[in-house]
Amino acid sequence: KKIPKEDLDKTALVLADETLLSPVLSFLPDTIDALNITMGLSIKDVPISPFFEILFALQKNQKEGKYYYRQVKELLSLPVSQELLGNTTELLISFINHENIIYFNLDRFLEHHPDKDSHALNLLFQPWKTVDDSLSNCKEVILLLKKKYSAKNNQLALEYLFHFNTLFNKLNTIYEEYGHIKSMSALYYIYKDLITQEKLDFIGEPYSGLQVMGMLESRCLDFDTVIITSMNEGILPAGKSNNSFIPYDLKRAYDLPTYKEKDAIYTYHFYRILQRAKNVYLIYNTENDGVGGGEKSRFLLQLDIDRRPNHVINNYIVTSENNSVTNENTEIKKTKRIIDILDEIAVK
Repeated sequence: KKIPKEDLDKTALVLADETLLSPVLSFLPDTIDALNITMGLSIKDVPISPFFEILFALQKNQKEGKYYYRQVKELLSLPVSQELLGNTTELLISFINHENIIYFNLDRFLEHHPDKDSHALNLLFQPWKTVDDSLSNCKEVILLLKKKYSAKNNQLALEYLFHFNTLFNKLNTIYEEYGHIKSMSALYYIYKDLITQEKLDFIGEPYSGLQVMGMLESRCLDFDTVIITSMNEGILPAGKSNNSFIPYDLKRAYDLPTYKEKDAIYTYHFYRILQRAKNVYLIYNTENDGVGGGEKSRFLLQLDIDRRPNHVINNYIVTSENNSVTNENTEIKKTKRIIDILDEIAVK
């Protein structure tokens, strides 16, 4: 907020942990008019992703068209479900609470509320018996959501839906071509694998506004103000990662790149982006628990120990405001009328 508008063009916000893109976009201040994002957002991190995740879990765990009430409530609490079903979500939740239902059955609900549009409800709460059912129902859900979001002109949600539609088309092609997917579980595992590969690309004006990017996208660019987040050991540099079938010793023996070379690339980009910057903000998490917590990056220690004469380093610890809750006892003064009523109850 404090950076002047005219300086935002020369400001880079670098996300060492790229999964932070979605929360960063949600909480950017109103002062930012233009924005250029030069990194892809994995669709597993978008708001529609939990909806399909819970829907698959719900259908996998159903028994003869009966669904465990907690999973049903979890699905209904999502904004996507509320968009899809409208007021029916509140009616469903109150029906489960009022009837004290453990296993929810759609037919029983429709007996009590025959006036409700059952098409969307059937897609969610009728058992998916085959893989064909699963794929066709998911595609139908996407089409219904498309109508709802188009009416509200929600461009971002429509973009998310487009990518999910592409994903289910890929699943359908795999299912038809290979014929090995016989169960819901197999379909779910392939879905989980595909969702990690699907990226949502942003298109922005490259020469104006705040520049939001990942570490690798910052290569060979100069900015006056640089903000780098997640400066924690294990994120920047990433360190050892075991996402390869080839053991480390074998890689060394055959001169294949190891995690050390990857760290070296990130180290180069880190020092390169600081080279001509005038103001640099390096943010790390001091909390041990939670996401990316714990130890600060070795890069910060290197900068501190190997500081140059014209470096001015300031350290700040920022915490969120924590309003303490005071528990006050609820006090009810006993009047003669209250004592009389208590006496009446005692007689009964």
